[in-house]
Amino acid sequence: MLGMKVDKGFKRRAYAGVARQVTERFGEECMDNNVENRFKTLKRNWSEIKKLRQLTGHVFDEINKIIILDDMTAAEYTKANPKAEPFINQPIEMYDELSIVCGDEKPTGLYSRSGEPLSANVEGSHEDAHKLVLNGEVANENQNEEIDNSSLQGSETPSSPDVIKQSKGRAKRARSYHDKSYRDKLDEKLEMLAEKIGYMAEQIGRDMKKEHADALHEAVMSCKGYTEAWLLDAYGHLLDNKTQGNVFMRSSHPMRQHWLKEYFTKRYQ
Repeated sequence: MLGMKVDKGFKRRAYAGVARQVTERFGEECMDNNVENRFKTLKRNWSEIKKLRQLTGHVFDEINKIIILDDMTAAEYTKANPKAEPFINQPIEMYDELSIVCGDEKPTGLYSRSGEPLSANVEGSHEDAHKLVLNGEVANENQNEEIDNSSLQGSETPSSPDVIKQSKGRAKRARSYHDKSYRDKLDEKLEMLAEKIGYMAEQIGRDMKKEHADALHEAVMSCKGYTEAWLLDAYGHLLDNKTQGNVFMRSSHPMRQHWLKEYFTKRYQ
């Protein structure tokens, strides 16, 4: 299994890696707990989808990614499972990507968002990523040789069967690191990890942009003394000018009113 993947999600360093990707790529401050919460939501969605796929009598439209149920079955099921409603009789957005992030499917390479491998940015260099995936089992041949020598020298019975067996096992793992088939499998794991992290970064980045846009719209439209058309004009300006928009969001209500007065005075003078 992936070195940074555990039963209920990813290791903390993976969430931190995604958070950095979101912050750098989208310019939105993102913390590892934001990533973890988003991943939990994706897992819950995928759990609902898997339950639907296990229903007897459903039809799955592979092309449009639609789980089709007859009206009666759909009504009964959504009554008992209201959270499943968005995934019944309508296209499921990002179905394949969800299966990659939350399931065990092998990545196809269709969902890479950038030509640069994201795994290299998660925890340093490609060599570091190899070590992470191996999760401490094999670091390099020299390290294993040192372990073998120290274990033999420090043992009172260096020729005992247990010591010889352990030494041969470590040497075998060290040699396997240099086998092409072993490296190919390792690269496949890294590719899978990169695709999962890349998809999570894209999803979180889009969600954060939408949340910012919604919050900014509410903040502007709640201001008094101006027509809806004028407020929408100010909203569009703040949405296009990120720094001003962030300042507006962090300002008190009186300061927001003052900013709007200054903006409209300059714009319509």
